[in-house]
Amino acid sequence: MNEITKPENMAPAVLDGQPGSLLAAIVAMARDPSVDVTKLSAILQMQERMEERQAAAEFNRAFAAMEPLLPRVKKNGTVEYKGAKAFNFARWEDIDAVIRPIMREHGFSLSFDTAPRTSEGGGLIVTGTLLHISGHSKSASIPLALDASGGKNNLQGGGSTFSYGKRYCTTMLLNLTFEGEDDDGQRGGTVYINDEQLAKIIDLIKETKADTVAFLRFLGVDALTDIEVKNYPSAVNALLAKKQKAAGK
Repeated sequence: MNEITKPENMAPAVLDGQPGSLLAAIVAMARDPSVDVTKLSAILQMQERMEERQAAAEFNRAFAAMEPLLPRVKKNGTVEYKGAKAFNFARWEDIDAVIRPIMREHGFSLSFDTAPRTSEGGGLIVTGTLLHISGHSKSASIPLALDASGGKNNLQGGGSTFSYGKRYCTTMLLNLTFEGEDDDGQRGGTVYINDEQLAKIIDLIKETKADTVAFLRFLGVDALTDIEVKNYPSAVNALLAKKQKAAGK
């Protein structure tokens, strides 16, 4: 599975200065039968390294100019668990709509690919690559179990997993920030649980078969993402106690 988000009218990078001058010298040397092949090969390798450094420098300059322009992305998607809202998430179409024009303006594109995950129960490894017209690129990967939630078949689960992987890789590559649908990112300075802590709580809810609505009511919140960091130990301990109680029966 492969997908590319490509800027329009992308022109090939033009190398100026020293790399181009060295290339002209290499061409002249290649025409001279008396030139030592080993030395010519070493110069060719030097040319490649110079081009790579120049491409990386152009990538970094363009990224530094682009990053401050990337907006916060709203989490307009909702995931429910056992009849209650578990958390909001940013849909891929929302992310793509805000980043694509800015990336195009600065010469960037995104490419995505997948490979089978052969360990830990299977699934996919999703890889995202941020490319620049200079020729330099940067990649990020995430291994994911196949999404079987909601009775999805393998094809549906693969599509859902790939979509999650695209969002995750893009977030890493562009250093994106997100905000809730209703609060515009302003949560009064309160610190809430992170994604890892959220995943831990969801796993414990599934493992203990806890009533999510009752659990939220117990914590006094409307969604799992509304759990404050200071209350995270209490939330986990309550679920662990339920788990131990069930094991003791």
